[in-house]
Amino acid sequence: MADALAFSSDEKRLAVIENEEAVVIHDLVGDDRAVRLTTAAHRPLSLVFSPNGRWVISGGMDCTLRVWDAQSGALRQTVRSHTDHIVRLRAVELPEGTRMISGSRDGTVKLWDLTFIERRLESQ
Repeated sequence: MADALAFSSDEKRLAVIENEEAVVIHDLVGDDRAVRLTTAAHRPLSLVFSPNGRWVISGGMDCTLRVWDAQSGALRQTVRSHTDHIVRLRAVELPEGTRMISGSRDGTVKLWDLTFIERRLESQ
């Protein structure tokens, strides 16, 4: 089982894996505007919003994490992270910063510093 949908922390947006080639982010408040992420080679299995709602991160069958701009749908970063499908993603706010946990069918669980990733992306 994978995490095929994710709510933003303010619960105003919902990201859903539509099929092997697309993720759709729905605006649940207001105009129900949708943002489509094209993910053909990635084949996403898991999703999580960053705690600030700026990014959607997907884990896929291609063993990568992909960081997407949640407003525009633009792919901002790809990280090769595991040796098998990434089926679990969770983001947490800790006193030392924002962290994300990824879990894979390869039996590994990894902890990521999202604060560092976000700073890097915002400076680009």
